[in-house]
Amino acid sequence: MAFKGRVTIFFRQADYGWSENFRLSSPTYNDCQVWASGYVQVRRHIMGQDAQIIGWRVSDDSVYRDAIVGSYNPVIENPDATGGFVAWSSEQPTVCVVLRLYGSPIARRFLYIRGLTALDTASEQAFTFNAFTQKNWQNYLAFIQTGPIVIPATLDTGAPPLLIINIEPKNLVVLADNTGLTVGQRVRVAGQRRRRNPVGYWTIGSLVGETSITLNACDLPADYVYDGTPCNLKTYASPPTDVAVSQVQIMRVGSHRTGRPFGAPRGRRSPVKY
Repeated sequence: MAFKGRVTIFFRQADYGWSENFRLSSPTYNDCQVWASGYVQVRRHIMGQDAQIIGWRVSDDSVYRDAIVGSYNPVIENPDATGGFVAWSSEQPTVCVVLRLYGSPIARRFLYIRGLTALDTASEQAFTFNAFTQKNWQNYLAFIQTGPIVIPATLDTGAPPLLIINIEPKNLVVLADNTGLTVGQRVRVAGQRRRRNPVGYWTIGSLVGETSITLNACDLPADYVYDGTPCNLKTYASPPTDVAVSQVQIMRVGSHRTGRPFGAPRGRRSPVKY
């Protein structure tokens, strides 16, 4: 299976830890390592003096459960006067600049940049950088916009929606014809009132005869009765297509807290102790 590289950069500031991750079109592990090294150099120039990059990891998304293929733990300090840079005061660890990475109308994502130098902020929509940090931000944005970052996107097949004739208990969907559909393909049930109906995105579990399909993880009650509301099945390309990032936009200043810090169990966030 083709290598699908993902780079995850790990940060810490005081008791807070977080990460930034990117899917790359880079064809090899070494290419991902080179990109990660370059990213760290531009990223650390927009960090406050209390924040650190503690390492990065390269993993392969084509292997089930995010197989790690290598990591690097340099404990990279932010720029300081000895390196020809000024150590600017830091924002709080939860303050972030929200970026939007755009590849296409259906391939876009937000990136929350934390561990920042102090911002001159009038409101969430109005903030400025001094001349020094402005240049560093321009370098950072140019690096991620022109690099190999991609966003996986599930593309519409362009085929007209299929009319759903009946939905039976558990997970069986009856169509006029299931020709052209494949197991594992992503589909969307639309046009129904939500209530107990299986509105939303699913993947096809199996083809049943010539007219029916089952939906993975769809477990309708045994007493479910389809109410006859007109609905259809929209089909999508499978597997997802990687779309290159073509534009990076600064959206606003906000607040972002890690949902689950490294090594912690599921649940509410607790401070990360080192």
